Amino acid sequence: MANSNTNWIVNPTQFQNTVNPQTIWVRIEDTSKPGGCARVMSFQIEVVAPFVLQQPLPIVLCDTDQINDGLREFDLTIREYELFGGQPPFGTVINYYLTQQAAENDFNKIANPSKFYNTVNPQTIYIGVENQYGCRSVTTLTLRVLPVPEPNYTPTPLELCEDTFNTGMATFDLRDAEASIGNFGNYTYTYYASEIGAHTQDPLSLIGTPSNFFTGTSQVYVRVENSFTDTNQRCYVVVVLDLVVHPWPTVGPMTTLAACMDNPTRSTKFNLRDKDAQALGTQDPATHIVRYFATEENAEDNVNPLPYTYENTTLDRQQIWVRVENSETGCFNISTFFIQIEQAVYAFAASDTEFCETDFENDGVSIVDLSGLDAEIIGNQPAAADVFVQYERWDGTIVNKNSVQVFDGEVIRAVVKYTNTNLVCSASVTFTVRLKDAPEVLPLENGVVCYEYRDQSSIISGHYLETGIQEDTGYTLVWTRDGQPLTPTVADVLNDGGRLYVKRGGTYRVVVTGPNGCSTTRTAVVNEAPSVTIDEVKLTDSFGDTNAIEVMAYAGPGVQLEYKLDNGPWQDSNIFLDVTPGEHTVYVRIQGQPCEASKVINVMDYPKYFTPNNDGYNDTWNIWSLKNQPNAKIYIFDRFGKLIKQLSGASEGWDGTFNGKPMPSTDYWFKAEYVDPKTGLTKEVTGHFSLKR
Repeated sequence: MANSNTNWIVNPTQFQNTVNPQTIWVRIEDTSKPGGCARVMSFQIEVVAPFVLQQPLPIVLCDTDQINDGLREFDLTIREYELFGGQPPFGTVINYYLTQQAAENDFNKIANPSKFYNTVNPQTIYIGVENQYGCRSVTTLTLRVLPVPEPNYTPTPLELCEDTFNTGMATFDLRDAEASIGNFGNYTYTYYASEIGAHTQDPLSLIGTPSNFFTGTSQVYVRVENSFTDTNQRCYVVVVLDLVVHPWPTVGPMTTLAACMDNPTRSTKFNLRDKDAQALGTQDPATHIVRYFATEENAEDNVNPLPYTYENTTLDRQQIWVRVENSETGCFNISTFFIQIEQAVYAFAASDTEFCETDFENDGVSIVDLSGLDAEIIGNQPAAADVFVQYERWDGTIVNKNSVQVFDGEVIRAVVKYTNTNLVCSASVTFTVRLKDAPEVLPLENGVVCYEYRDQSSIISGHYLETGIQEDTGYTLVWTRDGQPLTPTVADVLNDGGRLYVKRGGTYRVVVTGPNGCSTTRTAVVNEAPSVTIDEVKLTDSFGDTNAIEVMAYAGPGVQLEYKLDNGPWQDSNIFLDVTPGEHTVYVRIQGQPCEASKVINVMDYPKYFTPNNDGYNDTWNIWSLKNQPNAKIYIFDRFGKLIKQLSGASEGWDGTFNGKPMPSTDYWFKAEYVDPKTGLTKEVTGHFSLKR
């Protein structure tokens, strides 16, 4: 038809297609020329439909921020998959609007749909969806804010007394807090041990039996949920619940309350309040109530308390129950004690409380024996009273009254008590301690008496016991040996005023008594030990090449001796080699015994060099072993035989000078004339030595 130019479309602006898609033909003809040329072309028209959207479910959330104002933040985009039943098709554009008109005409889009705050509750939002061809569909989305529970966030703590004394633990019924939290009809309560567990509904944190929850003072977390008739959605908040476990008060310990009577009767009136302080201990009487009962059941139930002035109904002795209750917490504890009637006891003042110092130092502090006051303090008691004395001071009971450290002027309390611990009556008296000076005696030193091993009747050395007490000073000294009075004899001891020279072993004791009657006792142990006499000390020849000593002593077969030279160590050998010239002391003793024998010997020899440099060592030269021979003569020569110096063994020696001038470092010769101590003969010795600078 386009080619034949027939049946053209009369009104192309109002064309109704007949098929989809449909091809349309176009004829273009040049009408300015008769029989003008024409050209035919075609194009296709297609009708595309907009999306058919599924209705999304409402977004229903619990209120946040300002509680229950019906406004909160929404993410509008969470329902986009529901519009299509899955992934939005390619090229889809989704926008959100406050009105339907805005959605249909695509203006006033919601700028940030993932963070949208509703303005009314509930609120309808319009969703505009365009496909890739620009076709638009519009649907609605309902937003709804549910109210959260509005409980009391500061509920009254649950408070209980501990189940068992001093455990700090109690069994709570957590449901008792629901009335304080807010027990509305549509609220449910679950209990958790942790706050996170309450938010996440962690089953490990869930308290499964809230009616029987055993704990100490702590906190639990209550998840409070509400419910609605038109939705399964539930909203919740978490409330912190404090649990407080109060301790029981302590009671006592309680002791017997006694009526101490001069002439006891079988019943009398007691003031039970006398036990209040003992029942309370350190607890505040302003916050604790003390009551007394005749039975344990009455004390537990707090019924029929006894009057505070109470006459016993059981003769002689009756059991009483005491209840201490904390008036702030209501917690209580009970205990028991006895009231009983007893014969009174008495305490009498001691006439003399002066004591002598006993610690060897008159400093006003000493060890004393208080038991000597017992008899006078007890005095005459009633016939049935079997009592003793206990001494006390400000810091407590004195445990050992036979040995007590006291100071001059100290006040002591003496308490007379029954020996029968079931009887509690007592009486007391105080006294002031006065200390008197005792003789100040030196400690006696332990020692040894040495006797000759080969003749035990021969005493080689005795031992001095020194008291430091001078004669004629008003003191008396009494000596004993092994507990027996000591009679001084020449063979036994020599008593020299306050000093004793003993020649026999034993335990020696001296009691020194002063003018004021105070005594000081000192003791020492003196042992007896054998000593061996040195028979002879053999020396090598004087001025020999080497000097040796041999000590000759004998103590009998099998007795081992040991030897020492000067301050050297003990040795088993009796020979000493390379002994230096001069005076020495040799010692000998029986092995393991303290007594020593000694002898002084003189080794004849001369120094091989000296160093006159004024350093204090070897500054002069002499034959020092001749110092005890004043008649000995020593001559010093130089290498040419010139006499440099003449001196004696007792002089200070040659200082290395001649006519005041230092002599050179070299060898010098000497000649000495002396008496040989071994033979007693006059001898002469020559030799040489070195001067070193």
